[in-house]
Amino acid sequence: MDEKFSYVYKHAVRVARNVNVNPAMPRMAGRQIRRCNAPADNPEQYYQRNVAVPLINHIKAELVEQFSGNEFSG
Repeated sequence: MDEKFSYVYKHAVRVARNVNVNPAMPRMAGRQIRRCNAPADNPEQYYQRNVAVPLINHIKAELVEQFSGNEFSG
């Protein structure tokens, strides 16, 4: 996933620079209960750990739930 995410992240950075937006991490709180707060050294690591991985895990769980126990009739 690291290589694929890096490719997507670099593309997003190029697109963002076209509209004068620089990549940055949000402020980190000492205690966070409403959202992810995994530590990261740079914006790419932050977005991978706190956005991409949870999103992929959520999609995977939803697909498993949607299709578990169902038999396709065709």
